Formats: sequence, C-alpha cells, structure tokens
Amino acid sequence: MVSLLVNGGDVTATRTTPQFLRVPNIEIYNAWIVRFRWLVLLLSKPLSILPRFIQRLVPFPPVPADEIDGFNGLAQMERIPRPRVLKSHLPYSLFPPQALRKKCKIVYIARNPKDVVVSYRHNMKIMPALFNYSGPWDTFYRTFVSGKLCYGDWFDHVTGWWKHKDDSNILFLKYEDFIKDQRETVRKIARFLDVQTTDDAEDKILEHCSFQSMKINPAVNSKMLEGGQFIRKGVIGDWENYFTVAQNREFEKLYAERMEGTDLDFEW
Repeated sequence: MVSLLVNGGDVTATRTTPQFLRVPNIEIYNAWIVRFRWLVLLLSKPLSILPRFIQRLVPFPPVPADEIDGFNGLAQMERIPRPRVLKSHLPYSLFPPQALRKKCKIVYIARNPKDVVVSYRHNMKIMPALFNYSGPWDTFYRTFVSGKLCYGDWFDHVTGWWKHKDDSNILFLKYEDFIKDQRETVRKIARFLDVQTTDDAEDKILEHCSFQSMKINPAVNSKMLEGGQFIRKGVIGDWENYFTVAQNREFEKLYAERMEGTDLDFEW
C-alpha cells in the first residue's frame, strides 16, 4: 500500500517485482545462505524434488534461486532508489536508532493477539527456509504466551510502539480498522506520508491490495512458501477456530493483566 502511494498508484512494480526485493526486510540476513550462495543453489536443486518429510531432515530446505537475495535485506535496501520503502518486525527497543533520530516515517500495524498467534503459526509452517514449524497448535500457543517466539513478547512489542504513537514520525494503526474501512486507512497513510491522492489512484490501490488480488499476485505469494498461501484469510476472529475455551479464558486474563494502564484495545 505504501509502495503504491509513493508511486502514484502505479501497480507495475508491485505486480512484477517480488515484495522481498521491492520492500526489503531490514533485519533479514542469513550469512550462510548469502556467503555460500553457489552451494545453496547447487544443493537446493536435488533437494526440491524430495518429499517434504525428507527435506526436514537436512540442515536447510531448498531455496529457490530468485529468493536467495531476499536473505540480505540491507544489501537490497542499498539498491533501492529514494524514497525507500522498507519493512521490519522489530520492537521499538531494537529498531535502528539512526532511523528514529532521522525521523524516518514509520507506519506501525498492530493486530489483536488472538488472530496474531493463529496467523503466526500458519506462517511458520509454510516458510521452510525460515522456520519449518510442524508442531501442534497447543505447543505453539504456549510458546506465544510465554513470549519466546521470534521478535519476542507480543505485549512488549505492541505497547513499546504504542508509547510513541504521538511521535510526529510514527503512525500507529490497527489491522482491524483497516479491514473495516480500507479507503480511510489509505487516506490516513497518505496524509501521514504527505502524499496527494486522487479517487482514481485510491481505487487502484484498494483493488490491488484486496485479498482477492493479493492471492493471485506472484510478487506477493512467494514460491518459497510451501503447504499453504501467505495471503490466507485476513479476517477478524479466525482465532475462534483454534482457541479452546480454557485457552481463551486464560488469554483474556493474561491480556487484562499485561495491558492494564494502557488505553489500547482491540476488536476480537
């Protein structure tokens, strides 16, 4: 969405250039894959034809050739002309201080934690080159609640950025608000970025960023994803298909304790 806004709604790049190259993830770096690119390519070819359960037994799963460069986010960033659009999952405490000092504009998206844990597990299952998780729901839920997943504790992450929601260079948004009113979200981000929009440009952005469009966009649904699509449902409340009554009761109690003293709330 941000890419389209800064490019006047032109969807050419977002349909032809993989997202990880167009909007690199600044903290993604796999030294082994980057340094031994030739070896990864050599080994990936025979591995890719093996059954999935055998692939899990090797040190790393097959990585498509056009995906390898995505494992060096900083190198990708240097190749992009300004103004650059970057992404990150880092908490405020670990965010590059130079970016904060220079007042880089940051759009932070928060989503209700119940849907987050469901989506998180799904992503970890379909990204063999990054996670390759195959355990049960209950184990993943327990790990999420303990805050011991990649990028740390959800409560610390969200409240850490929420404390800076009034900073001039930070726009704090809720995923649920976007789902309910997508056009207003586009306009809010445009105002924050000082970008002028037209009704026609907004229409193009909304159509291109719809789930129906994103699902069939190969630049978004990467070939390295296995066992499911990255663009899956995007709905509010899918957690109800996973949480047990006991888990929901437990999580509601934890949420009340951890969010006490903040005025941040979510739609479940």
